[in-house]
Amino acid sequence: MNLNRLRRMNQTAGYPTSSRNLFDQLEQRNLLSLALSNFSTNDTIVAAGQSLTLSVDVVPTGETVRAASFFRDVNNNGSWDSGTDVDLGATFSAATGNTYRRTITVPGTWTGTINLVADAVGSSNNWSGNRQSTSVTVNIRPTTGTFTAPSTGSSGVGFSVSTDASDTDGTVRAVTWFLDRNSNGVWDGSSVDTSLATSFTPSSGSTYSATLTPDSSWPINANIVTDVQDNNTDWAGNQQSSTVVISGVSARPTVSGLTITQDRTFDGKRMTATVTANDNSAVLAATFFIDNDNNGAWTPNVDQSLGTTFTASGPNQFSVTFTHDFNGSQTITIVGDAVDHDGLWSNARVSATATNDGAWVRFVEVAPASSGGGNTTFNIYSEITAPSYFARSSAMSGTGVLFLDVNNNGRFDDGTDTLVTTASLNATRDAGTALNQSGVVVADSVRAAGAKFYSFVTAGSTSSTYASDRMSPYRVETLIQDTSNEPRITSMSITVGSSTILAIPGSAYSITGNWDAAAGGVAVTLFWDANLNGRWDTGTDTDLGFVAVTGTSGTYTLNGTVRTAMGGTTGAFTVAVKDSGGEWGRTYSDRSTQIFKAPVISNGSSAGGAAGSTIQVEFDIADEIQIRAASGFIDVNGNGLLDGSDSTYSATTYSLISGSRTSGRMRLSINTTGLSAGTYTFYVAGTDFYTGDTNAPGGVQGLWSTRTAISVTLT
Repeated sequence: MNLNRLRRMNQTAGYPTSSRNLFDQLEQRNLLSLALSNFSTNDTIVAAGQSLTLSVDVVPTGETVRAASFFRDVNNNGSWDSGTDVDLGATFSAATGNTYRRTITVPGTWTGTINLVADAVGSSNNWSGNRQSTSVTVNIRPTTGTFTAPSTGSSGVGFSVSTDASDTDGTVRAVTWFLDRNSNGVWDGSSVDTSLATSFTPSSGSTYSATLTPDSSWPINANIVTDVQDNNTDWAGNQQSSTVVISGVSARPTVSGLTITQDRTFDGKRMTATVTANDNSAVLAATFFIDNDNNGAWTPNVDQSLGTTFTASGPNQFSVTFTHDFNGSQTITIVGDAVDHDGLWSNARVSATATNDGAWVRFVEVAPASSGGGNTTFNIYSEITAPSYFARSSAMSGTGVLFLDVNNNGRFDDGTDTLVTTASLNATRDAGTALNQSGVVVADSVRAAGAKFYSFVTAGSTSSTYASDRMSPYRVETLIQDTSNEPRITSMSITVGSSTILAIPGSAYSITGNWDAAAGGVAVTLFWDANLNGRWDTGTDTDLGFVAVTGTSGTYTLNGTVRTAMGGTTGAFTVAVKDSGGEWGRTYSDRSTQIFKAPVISNGSSAGGAAGSTIQVEFDIADEIQIRAASGFIDVNGNGLLDGSDSTYSATTYSLISGSRTSGRMRLSINTTGLSAGTYTFYVAGTDFYTGDTNAPGGVQGLWSTRTAISVTLT
């Protein structure tokens, strides 16, 4: 039920006057109604399009305030008349104290004196007994007429400009001209645009003039805007502009200080690139790309765009945030560039390197050593690693942290939780670093409250505020009472893919290692730990099966192929052993593994055409990062292979017709000269920017999608 309807009900509802005494009427309308005062507006002379704030005090007198309502009193009778007056809306909560405010935009249809009324309704649907009214005067904005400026100019040489100005309900106060450095048509303050001149006196009739002198800070294509202000200090609603081409100014933007910040809690795949860009006039945009061919410049169809920003994130600073899988390499080179409003790019681009660093906690083991005197002593064992790609040495520093979560909130809190031990990562990335500590005393009251031991890796932190630089998930172990017979994994080794490429869906994996179980082993299970927390999470992780074991110790081997659902993630192959008593040992992960996705081609369609003509084939593309290229061929002999005369009817020049290289639609054109009429199969596939590792034997360039068949009919 809206407030206008409530007003109508208040006017018509109730008992006949004859059945109510005067006191009843007064009590309903006045004694229990709300009291209004101090109705005002933030401006008394307004212009169309201006923001206007209405403010009124509403004091409860017997009931609470439900809302304050405002309307334009068109017939100036002080009351609401449906179909005549204009509802300006209501506000249901006080801005401060008993003051209710509502901000409106002055309509272009308002002219002259506008009467405004404030009312309020209480929790019993009773309206106030003392509506408040005020008025505003609508000023007609001045008009900017003909703007005259030359088409060309020179640095250091003045030129004349003139503007016709008028005001229908007052007088022109001044005409102004400014250099619109960001070419958006409006004044953005002196930190962006430049004021050039202001004239308070017409040079003749209604024409105002000024002389403007360009300097070296002007752009080549100088956008000059003129505006008019009237005696009520309102500006024109129709600013005029003109572009003057200035000679003697051609400075290109400069870029510097490219920094790459990697979000370690997001596996380092989410990054922010920031560059400082300056120009003699104004920077239009900054752009960032991966320099795949390492030539320091943008190479179409080779390099990868990471994004372009037109908005500064700080003084002369421009940033983009993106997610990238490093193309299968350990490092990627990111280049930053900038362009100004003249379309000039920087003379010298800047570059920086991001490293595909992944830190991991292999396991955490907690074993009670003794108990007594209200305390329990534990021995804690953990191991951290930063796994290598092709056995490279680590390009990063890091610290493993082991702590007792005293306040049991699942994270490290400096000054609250107990720091047990720390250790630096080894120089070799795939070597584990032990975090072992014996004789750690924990009060039984703390243990009973649910405190647990946690381990994680922080990025090169040298202070106790380790959590701020955390670059691995937390791994946790409870304070159990007895581990003497606990089954456990004692070693683990992982092989995925080949020596020259990283893991992709379909790659073979082999997981091997050792186990022991005093009560006798039953099975070793394997799962893909997609969120890297060291435990099984239904709906998130992927079950990869188990292998039966017997005896009290032995080896295990689990073989398989990487599943499609694992593609595009960084996770860990994780194992655990179960004994004959039904007890599971703690999970064990040797290292984290990155799975890469190949592009996907779908929804293919053909335009067909006459035999011998050039036909077009379109299809959707999708890739986790960016598709690099697409190609296809007509299978002339119908054997599903690219052989014989098929190469004559192949297409390698593609065009992106909509969307992006991450998700879009592409087109290939094929000349069919020499083919007879009939129906053929066109096979198309796409490849991405995956490079494997250029230092590995053989290297790899691009993961290919599955071939997609599209029917082509020639008439």
